[in-house]
Amino acid sequence: MRYQHATRAVVALTLVVAFAMPVVGSGEDKEPQDGIAEWTIMVYLDADNDLELNMFEDISEMERVCSSDMIKVVILADSFEAYEGTHWYFVEDGEVDIDLQAGIHDCDCHDIAGGCPGELNMGDGASLEYFVVNAASFAPAENYMLVLWDHGASWYGICWDDSSPLPDGGYDCLTMDEISDAVASAAETFEHGAMSIITFDACLMAAVEVAYEIRDLADYMVGAITTVARPGFEWEWLLNRLNGLDEATPYNVGTAIIDVFMEYYEQCVGLGIGGYPYASESLIDLSNVSRLVEEGVADLASALFDYAEAGGQKSVIQRCSEVHTPQIQYLGELDPFVDLGIFASNLADRLPELEEISERITELLEDTVVYYDFVTTETGACMNTTGLSIYFTCAMNHLYEYGELAFGEDTLWDEFLFELSESPHTASR
Repeated sequence: MRYQHATRAVVALTLVVAFAMPVVGSGEDKEPQDGIAEWTIMVYLDADNDLELNMFEDISEMERVCSSDMIKVVILADSFEAYEGTHWYFVEDGEVDIDLQAGIHDCDCHDIAGGCPGELNMGDGASLEYFVVNAASFAPAENYMLVLWDHGASWYGICWDDSSPLPDGGYDCLTMDEISDAVASAAETFEHGAMSIITFDACLMAAVEVAYEIRDLADYMVGAITTVARPGFEWEWLLNRLNGLDEATPYNVGTAIIDVFMEYYEQCVGLGIGGYPYASESLIDLSNVSRLVEEGVADLASALFDYAEAGGQKSVIQRCSEVHTPQIQYLGELDPFVDLGIFASNLADRLPELEEISERITELLEDTVVYYDFVTTETGACMNTTGLSIYFTCAMNHLYEYGELAFGEDTLWDEFLFELSESPHTASR
């Protein structure tokens, strides 16, 4: 989630766009993309909410660089009030698809998908599958990077669509199982290449639960353990950097994303962009996530469940969770996520019998979080991180949903949190 005034958050705000309503058109016919690019970047851009203006800024940044023989950029974008429907765009040399001030809206729906799809629910897995299938068919490549752009809320979901209300008064979003099912199904249709990276341009997605859910979908995952400022990625900088890579391997592309993100926010942290105080990004090797969970976190969950059930060490466990990555807040609960590595280290310091498990988690994290960086103010707003968070909550109503995750089914983490939530030491959080 891109949080409140400065970041991408799950907040329904009324947005009034102070531009003329553009005329929707399909533009001139383009020739289908010939040849196989090295990379196709698929941007699933859900701005059917309070991030609409940021969507136009990001598309404009992409258009200033355009696609190349090495990298092609295909976008499916859903706005809130600026125009009707959901539309496709292929970023090409010298073309401006959207200029709201000039009343220009020149979509590429006909060329990419045979026509405009109408108003899609971007919080529906079927829309994500439709996007990936058509993007890969239109712009085949050796490597695909899927970018999920919007509000993010760790394991709970991403891509809230404010035109798709739910009976409970909320709005539909992509859940982890919807993402997993959609991408796996779409990948079966690829005639060329494979999904190499899944990137989250959204808040809080560098979570072990998220990585575990998508572990079989790509080689790497990129996400932030913290919240992300509303501007998100600086796409002009990023595409220029990627086009300049000598070897555009998935690892090199992933590290370049993080380097550019840090360079951009280093110049404004604590000062510009709404006084945004920190930034972070992590590159996750998804091939090692199963080992991290099955050989490390699952054992830690079992041990902590026993402690919580016995009751004697609940206050100790609570104190070990009190070093948080800053300002991580969700649904009104302060700090429901903790840094996995720091939490495990704190547990080993206070409960020596957990030292072996903690050391194992540290080693497995080093193999899993293969690159990460963060930048903070001089006051130390971002104290530290090892690159992955884990859910640590006392909100039992959310634990029922958490238990339906693959991570919840394969570990006792949610059972441990249920037991811990009965402690008087945690009830007031």
